[in-house]
Amino acid sequence: MRAQRRRLHMHCSKYLPLQMLVQNLILPRTIEVYFGDVENEEPSLVALGETVVHVYAEGEFTLKIVAIGLSGLKSELSRIVTISFAAPTDLEATIEQTNALEITVTPTATGATVFDIYFGDVENEEPTIIMAGEAAVNVYEVAGDYTIRIVARGAGAATIEISEVVTVNDSVFTLAESFPIDFESNETLSGVFEESGGVTGTPIANPDASGLNTSATVYEFNKADGAPWYSGIFHIFPQDIDLNASQEFTIKIWSPKAGVNVRFQLEKEGGGGGPTVSVDQTVSTANEWVSLSYDFSGLVNAADAYDKFVIFPDFDDVGQPAGDGSIYYLDDVIQGSEGPIVATSFPISFEMNETLSGVFEDSQGVTGAPIANPDQSGINMSSTVFEFNKAAGAAWYSGLFQIFPADFDISTTQQFTIKVWSPKAGINVRFQIEKEGGGGGPTVFVDQTLATANEWVSLTYDFSGLVNVADAYDKFVIFPDFDDVGQPAGDGSVYYVDDIQQGVPPPTVATSFPIGFEMNETLSGVFEDSQGVTGQPIANPDQTGINTSATVFEFNKAAGAAWYSGMFQIFPADMDISTSQSFSFKIWSPKAGINVRFQIEKEGGGAVTYQLDQTLATANSWVTLTYDFSGIVNPADGYDKIVIFPDFDDVGQPAGDGSIYYIDDITQD
Repeated sequence: MRAQRRRLHMHCSKYLPLQMLVQNLILPRTIEVYFGDVENEEPSLVALGETVVHVYAEGEFTLKIVAIGLSGLKSELSRIVTISFAAPTDLEATIEQTNALEITVTPTATGATVFDIYFGDVENEEPTIIMAGEAAVNVYEVAGDYTIRIVARGAGAATIEISEVVTVNDSVFTLAESFPIDFESNETLSGVFEESGGVTGTPIANPDASGLNTSATVYEFNKADGAPWYSGIFHIFPQDIDLNASQEFTIKIWSPKAGVNVRFQLEKEGGGGGPTVSVDQTVSTANEWVSLSYDFSGLVNAADAYDKFVIFPDFDDVGQPAGDGSIYYLDDVIQGSEGPIVATSFPISFEMNETLSGVFEDSQGVTGAPIANPDQSGINMSSTVFEFNKAAGAAWYSGLFQIFPADFDISTTQQFTIKVWSPKAGINVRFQIEKEGGGGGPTVFVDQTLATANEWVSLTYDFSGLVNVADAYDKFVIFPDFDDVGQPAGDGSVYYVDDIQQGVPPPTVATSFPIGFEMNETLSGVFEDSQGVTGQPIANPDQTGINTSATVFEFNKAAGAAWYSGMFQIFPADMDISTSQSFSFKIWSPKAGINVRFQIEKEGGGAVTYQLDQTLATANSWVTLTYDFSGIVNPADGYDKIVIFPDFDDVGQPAGDGSIYYIDDITQD
């Protein structure tokens, strides 16, 4: 392209000093102008008082002016003339992937006439040259990151340029236009923030296709190290979300950290719709897919306009920690609540939108589904449980079942544990394991009696000796109120099941009276464990007399252990001793005539420690001991700890002799 020339306007009377034009003449007769940009130049003749115009190219030239008088004498003036054009300004470019491996660059700049585009995929690359208003297209051979360089040129030599690193994909992502968004059809979200802080987001192959999300593609979000605490993911739909359909939204998320808050927010892009509203949910489990539901009922008006949602992983507007480089994965963003997914392995807690394979006989009205825990108390404070309705008139053998996609491993443990809530006490609950379709081990079962109604109870089923560890099992069946003798039809009783697991979970420390050890609870500990003293819940070895319960606490006062060895319990809050200062428990001792001390304390101090002694008169049978602190303690004092010392003798101080004691049913009377 030929550069545009710049005009030089010259008025002779202005540019020629008279003293240089006139020697012995009053005025010059003729003026010759040599512009200096042409070889063998013929001068331009200008009369005094006229103007001459010349168009230069860019460069440096010698301008010569010759004044000729009436007598023919000459006087001349030379000047260096520099012609330079300004560089283009305001260079910008739209760079977008328009097809698989194809990038289109559309540049703009003020004062630019030509653009040189370097796509960065060839060594010693010759630029693609386009005119202003045009676009350049390049098809790459392989996906990857490339540096695209754009140079804007105007009429002169001065240029302006920009560079940008772009990621070229072998597929083209399109913005999702509506719910649901599952990233399986080359769809993506509008973007992330703050990119300037290194935050990135893009669909990728699912790095953990397991649990409740085995889909092929998910959305990866990198909350870059040092990025703002409020960094997140957003999407803007081309039309408003229909809130008449549902005000609930559900996502699946994978987090490398447990306990993080994930905020879901609704907005109107550009304002003018409903107020910005948000709901928070906590991810309780790390390194696995979790389903989170956000219910905006009561927070939004169905007539409000919202076209945008924002998701903030690890949202903490109090501590406001900067991003730490954690990578989160997102999938299946839907409006409404997603139906639960059948569990694929133990344990099954129903907290991650999982359910069982089914129930029978559903044709007779039997139903089963995950629901909100109707009795968050005792040993089960979880949010979600499985409800089983043994419908009135349904078959006596009605139950619930689960079929796994692969055999479960019975080589390490043959025990299974479930939590059950029953409206009736004294019923039998059968647990059965099978091979779906046959061909595995023989069908086997174990029965357990549910002793308590209207509260959560833990039942353990031990198949040791009943199965061959090499046998294949992929199915279990639970039969609430199983009676194959009387065979009573279902009576409409509703049962709840939770925390189905292979193996026996470790007991949890009791939080209040009474302590019966039937609900997988234990005491805080024993002392001196460094000397061999042990304590743990076990099956009651002597279900007779006043104690026929299934589980008790075993205390081993090891041979040679300190004479004051004992067991203790620390509650999370002070005991209420304003109404009762009396405590009792059941004890079984291999020795008669021993002293058993009961002590109340404030952990860490702050109240006077009190103790009472009782003599155990009978050996090898269950006995109840009662300790009444009435008139001894101040009801206003705070006590959160009890200590029990079997065979306490602070006079003789005999070392432990290996005697084993059993404790049960510790109560505040």
